[in-house]
Amino acid sequence: MKAATSPKERKKERNINTIDQARAGISTHVLAVETSGTSSQHSDILERLLHRQAVYGRSGQITAIELTPRIRLAYPDPQAPGQQLRQCDDTTLIAALCALTEDGRQPRYPLLANLDAASLDAKEIDFLPRQLITFALDIRADALPTVLPLIRKRQREGFRLVINYRYGTQLPAPVVDLVKEVRLDVGTLNAAELDITARSLRALSLHRLMATRIGCQETLDWCNKLKFDEFQGAYCDSVHEWTPAPTEISRLRMLDIIDRVIARRNMTEIASLVKTDARLSYQLIGYANTLADRNVAINSVSQAVLCFKHDDLYRWLTLLLHTSREPSAATLGTLRRALSRALLLDSLARKSLQQIDPEAAYLIGLFSLTDQLTRQPIEQAISRLTLSAEIKTALIERKGSGGLLLQLALAAENADQGALEALAARCLISSVDVNLAMINALVLTETTPL
Repeated sequence: MKAATSPKERKKERNINTIDQARAGISTHVLAVETSGTSSQHSDILERLLHRQAVYGRSGQITAIELTPRIRLAYPDPQAPGQQLRQCDDTTLIAALCALTEDGRQPRYPLLANLDAASLDAKEIDFLPRQLITFALDIRADALPTVLPLIRKRQREGFRLVINYRYGTQLPAPVVDLVKEVRLDVGTLNAAELDITARSLRALSLHRLMATRIGCQETLDWCNKLKFDEFQGAYCDSVHEWTPAPTEISRLRMLDIIDRVIARRNMTEIASLVKTDARLSYQLIGYANTLADRNVAINSVSQAVLCFKHDDLYRWLTLLLHTSREPSAATLGTLRRALSRALLLDSLARKSLQQIDPEAAYLIGLFSLTDQLTRQPIEQAISRLTLSAEIKTALIERKGSGGLLLQLALAAENADQGALEALAARCLISSVDVNLAMINALVLTETTPL
C-alpha cells in the first residue's frame, strides 16, 4: 500500500496528537491509503481515538455531536509541557473534523470540538465547512491579546463559537463582547448555584446557554426550568421522556432530610426517612446509579444512600426540591399503599423459614406500585434502575422468593384466604403470622407521616 499524495491531501494534513511540524518537527498522521477497494480502516481508527456525545435542544432533539479524545494528553499546567500536550489534543480534534467533512461529506449532525482558543490559528480550520462546525473555547486570561484577533477572524468566517465557563470564575469582558454563547459545567452545582450562575450569565446579554455534564434527571429538569437552550451529558443520552411530569414529593419531608444532611447526621438516620417514601426512594436510587459502579446492583434504600457523601446528597436534594411538586391526594394514597406493602414484605421475610433478605423484600414492596407513581409500565420504570436481578424478577415477573412474597402480600391485601394459605405454605410462613404482619403494617403506615 502507498500513501495517497493528491494536492488535496497535501493541503489538508490530518495530524493526530502531535505538535505543529514547524515547532517540533514531529508528525503522526492517519493517512488515507490506496487499498485496491479494501477499506483502509481510517474511520475505524478515528472511532477508536474519539468519543462522541450528543448535544440536545429543548425538545430533546440532537443539535450537534461533540468529538473528544478518548485519551486526553493535556494536564492543567499552563506552562510549556501542559500547553504542548493540550495543543496535541486540539490537533487531533481538528484533524478529525477535517476527516469527517473532507470531499464535501456532510455529517448527519453539526460537529462540536472543545479547543484552547489559541488553537484557532490552525491552518486546517480554513478547510472546514463553517455551517457544520462549532468550537467551544477554553480561554486563558494571559492569552487574551493573542486570541481576541483569532476569535474575530473565525467569527467573520462564519464559525459558531461558544465560551466554556466554570462556576466561580470570571468571564473576560472583551470576550463576552464578542461571543454571546456560553457552555456551563453544571456537574457539581446545587440548585442555588445553578440559579445564580444562570441569572448572572443572562445579565451579560448572552444569547444562548448550554449546560454540560448533566448527570441526573433533577439537573436536567432544573436547567430546563432556567431556560437553558442546549443540554449535554451522560444522563441526557439515556433519557426516554425529555419532559416528564414533575416528581410528586413532600417538600416538608425533603426540607427535613436537607436539614439533617446539613447537620452531617448519620446516613442510616437519613436512609430511614428516605425509605418511607416510594417516589423519593425511586429518584434517589436512580441518581445513585449515576454515581456508583454500574456493575454493583442496589439491594436496598440504605445501600443507595451510602453511595453518597453529605455534599453530594445536599446538592441532589436541592435540585429535587426545586423541580418537584407536592403529592396529590391520589399520589398520597398510592404512597401509603406502597409503604404498607413494603413493611408487610419486610415482616414476612423475617418470619419466613426461607433465607430472604428483609431489606430487599422491603424494596420489592416499596417499588411494587412504581408503575402508578411514574405513569410508566413497570418494566420500563424498573429498567432505568440498576437493581439486583432477584428484585427485578420479583417486580416484573413476580417470580423467585421475592416474587412469592409479593404474591402473598397481594393475597393478604385482597383478603383472598385460599391463595393466602397456599402461598404462605410455599413461603414457609404461618398464615396466622401473615395476618398479624398485615395488621401491624397497616398500623405503622397510618402512624407514619407522608
